[in-house]
Amino acid sequence: MTYGTGAKACVLFLLALRIQVGSAAVATAVGALVLLVLESAGAAVGSWSLVAFGMALFALALGAGAVGRGRREDRVRLTEQIATTAHERALRTP
Repeated sequence: MTYGTGAKACVLFLLALRIQVGSAAVATAVGALVLLVLESAGAAVGSWSLVAFGMALFALALGAGAVGRGRREDRVRLTEQIATTAHERALRTP
């Protein structure tokens, strides 16, 4: 694996943490498509197994980033729900 592929996977992970999953998936698909086109054109990006590994690494980075983003959003929603419940309970209690 080249360092470029690992670096791209790290960037995709960070991207998936910051933006919506659909947009990050498009970026991942573009990165995988570039690998496929370069390999098909005969550029020196490695063997087909290396390209497949890179694509799997991109997908793994996207999945991990999406899970991290989802957990963060869920934690924020839960905090808001706890605060709202405590406020409503305080209003009902004399």
